[in-house]
Amino acid sequence: MTEDPQKTQTPFTGSNAYVGFNLAKARHELRTPTNHIIGYSEILLEELEDYPDPDWKADLQKIRSSGKQLEGLLNFHFSESNLFEGSLDIDQVIFNMRTAANQVIGYTELVIETATQPLPDTVVADLNKIIAAARTCMDLTEFELKPALISRPLSAVPSSGKENIGAPPVAASYCNSIIIMPPPLPGVMAEPLPDEKAARILFADDNHDNRRLLTRRLERFGYQVVVVKNGLEALEKLESESFDLALLDLVMPELDGKETLRQLKKNPKHEALPVVIISAMDVPESIAKCIELGAEDYLPSPINPILLQARISAALEKKRLREFEKLYLKQIQQEQEKSEKLLLNIIPGPIVDRLKQGEEYVVDDFSDVTVIFADLVGFTALSQTMSAIRLSKILNEIFISFDDLLDIHGLEKIKTIGDAYMAVCGLPLPDVLHAEKTAKFALSIMEELKRFAFGNDLPLSMRIGIHSGPVSAGIIGRKKFTYDLWGETVNLASRMESQGEPSKIQVSEETAKLIQKGFNLESRGTFSVRGIGARESYWLISERV
Repeated sequence: MTEDPQKTQTPFTGSNAYVGFNLAKARHELRTPTNHIIGYSEILLEELEDYPDPDWKADLQKIRSSGKQLEGLLNFHFSESNLFEGSLDIDQVIFNMRTAANQVIGYTELVIETATQPLPDTVVADLNKIIAAARTCMDLTEFELKPALISRPLSAVPSSGKENIGAPPVAASYCNSIIIMPPPLPGVMAEPLPDEKAARILFADDNHDNRRLLTRRLERFGYQVVVVKNGLEALEKLESESFDLALLDLVMPELDGKETLRQLKKNPKHEALPVVIISAMDVPESIAKCIELGAEDYLPSPINPILLQARISAALEKKRLREFEKLYLKQIQQEQEKSEKLLLNIIPGPIVDRLKQGEEYVVDDFSDVTVIFADLVGFTALSQTMSAIRLSKILNEIFISFDDLLDIHGLEKIKTIGDAYMAVCGLPLPDVLHAEKTAKFALSIMEELKRFAFGNDLPLSMRIGIHSGPVSAGIIGRKKFTYDLWGETVNLASRMESQGEPSKIQVSEETAKLIQKGFNLESRGTFSVRGIGARESYWLISERV
């Protein structure tokens, strides 16, 4: 016969009587489902003693043990000597009650799900009664016991010093978060997507049973699971191994889930790792803080397996999408770099920057630059004796070597026209040494061609013409645009080349005046320049040592 809570003797008097009655009533109502859990689990242990599945016996023993822990919590925390102690931690008491009931639900549903042979109807019925009793404990704890505890008065009843005598082994280690993963309903749980099956999940929880249950559940979903006992171990494991998702218990010793999340997100190596916080403690402030710190999601216990599967799938899908986005952005960046590199081969860097900034027409006047033309002599005759492919390889190799020397001396390549090469110094950025740099470049490419022709036994030489003065420069064209120069300076530099002599560098009088201190020059005298008239010019011999 059960005890009538209204006739239960309590030490409450006066204003405490009503609250004391409610607590006693809640304690009494909780004992009934607790007794059901213990009783049915003991009966099943006896009936299934010879059943050919050793895991069942272990799981049923855990169900009975969790029921005993629930009973111990009731007897210890709600005894007449301890009930009104001012030091009672309400949240911890509720937490302990919920986690014990969660264990019962998790292990019982696991027994049903993992049956290797059909269960007798009577066994299924008893297991369902255990689940129902545990859920009743959850509801009574939340909706009756918790309100009564919150409203309890804190009297000055002295501690007897014997409160811990006979207390169950619940406190320190057991009071940590225990997340029980209920099994899926038959025929309801969807299989993970094929590309999710290889996902590696790191699960941090300090409770052994919790780790065991959740690991078994996630492995049945097809995931690879690595378990650790606390946040410090989780951070160490992340440094040595790669994971697709992390499940962190909110309450852990040494380093809790929130602080682990904080440190994880501070590390650039792991900031993209999706993290799901799971806990039996329903504390809105902690949940909000975890989301604020970067958690992908939060799941309270007991966890609905379909919901957990959906949340994990969603988190992994977001991770994949972020990775795809990074990959696409990287590819776009690579293509942009290729395009910019190609553009820089056609247009000077400062001009490219101006185009990027939106300038539609880029045209400038420069008062003082030096223009150089170089034309291969004997190349036309050479083209009559070899294939176009061989000829193009020779020309390409020559001009690539010129480009390298161009960068060394600080000139801008304008274009190549057949076997002719055009460059300039002093634009788009002014350079007071434009004439000297161009002269050094001319001498270097002349020596480079001699080396190449001798090494490949080719009858090649080169004419070079240089002139200094003002030019206009800008972008020409819209679809196949180019950066080009125009003006009398360009024309005269071209005439210096075309009316020069093979293997010689002809410079105008204007250029000669700018470089005469640093270079050896030889006067050619006056000659008639087509379309311009009589001009004085010089041969550039060498640089002065």
